[in-house]
Amino acid sequence: MSTESKGQVSPDDDEFNRCVYNTLEYDGPSEFNLADTKNLDFVVGSGNYDANIYVYTAADANEPTIEIRGAVSPYYDDNDPMTSLASRKKIIPKRGSRTGGRGEMNTVYQGLHFETNRTGDHTTFFVWYEDHILQDEWGMPYSTCALLQMDLVLPPAVDLQRLSIHGNQVKIHTRDLKGIRFDTVSLSSKRGEIHVMDLIRADTVVAKVEEKGDVTLESVEVATTGAVLEIAATAKKGDVLVNALISPADLSREMDQKDSKIVAISQTGTVQVNVHAKPSERSLVEDQSIRSSLGSLWVVAQSESGQVQTQISLLGKDQNLRLQGESKTGKVTSIISDEFSGRFNIEAPLGIAMIETATKPGSSSQIIYEKELVTTKAGTKSGQDGKEIHGGQVELRSRFGGSVFLGFV
Repeated sequence: MSTESKGQVSPDDDEFNRCVYNTLEYDGPSEFNLADTKNLDFVVGSGNYDANIYVYTAADANEPTIEIRGAVSPYYDDNDPMTSLASRKKIIPKRGSRTGGRGEMNTVYQGLHFETNRTGDHTTFFVWYEDHILQDEWGMPYSTCALLQMDLVLPPAVDLQRLSIHGNQVKIHTRDLKGIRFDTVSLSSKRGEIHVMDLIRADTVVAKVEEKGDVTLESVEVATTGAVLEIAATAKKGDVLVNALISPADLSREMDQKDSKIVAISQTGTVQVNVHAKPSERSLVEDQSIRSSLGSLWVVAQSESGQVQTQISLLGKDQNLRLQGESKTGKVTSIISDEFSGRFNIEAPLGIAMIETATKPGSSSQIIYEKELVTTKAGTKSGQDGKEIHGGQVELRSRFGGSVFLGFV
């Protein structure tokens, strides 16, 4: 791996960059087969590293496989005459106890530890880096490091029910997964970013960056026909974007959760949530036999200091919406389809609260204000047919200095 390519992915840290300059191209075990896996935990643990994880499908893939490439520090000091190249690049495979499935397999190479544990159809793949202190060419000590790119390559239609990826310093990217239907997808990084590109089908999606980095979910829709969609996306210091496609829920199903729920939270970044009906479902909502299955939609969008933006298109006039949008110092904006009916309360104590009524031609919806001040608007809104459905509720608030806008279209 060239110095130029290494610099493109290293974090902004002088000592880490100095370490990167002295790395060797990784030439150890590069492929780990995860056949017969339906539940996968992919964990990148401790160590001084920077990692990119890419999850995608490939037409020629027959089973889930993890591919490794990158660069790592010498495991022993090259200046030590007692150290040989062979001893510095040793592979130590060992098998642990077999407790079902294929048991355990551990591999150590240049300070990188790869551990695979299988129990039935559940696989845990664990990576961590054993860093130590070396000296550079000027005799200055530095902590060793690793730059890793790890690809989780999946068959186009693999039966993978649950996917969990977690790391301390990782960037997680997914693409081309629309052919797979997951029960649960959980992605988290302590410092990094999460980017779900294209469409992902999952009943539950959890995406979290604990310290610094963005969370982007370009398109999420429910995987199981009739199930509700649950999304939780959080970033402490980063932007959050969620695009969700909703479908009618079969309320006769045995489900713990009866409402589709989308939660997006950031401390300092912009939060944007867009919810739309699946194009193929728009015609279904006119069918009398499924109207009772539209269910409820609950959306929570919050930021401490960033802007909050929501755009929500309901499945139909019989779907209840509960929306909470809040920022302490930023602007809060929400655009909702005219099918909404219920109560609203928008507040901007030190700013301006504005409501725009429906602009849809032929709409018979009405807004009745109980409170209409510059900083507060509260009241009820009837649906497109002029009838109010109890249960819908919109609450928007910007506590300090921001404005609040609510529009029905």
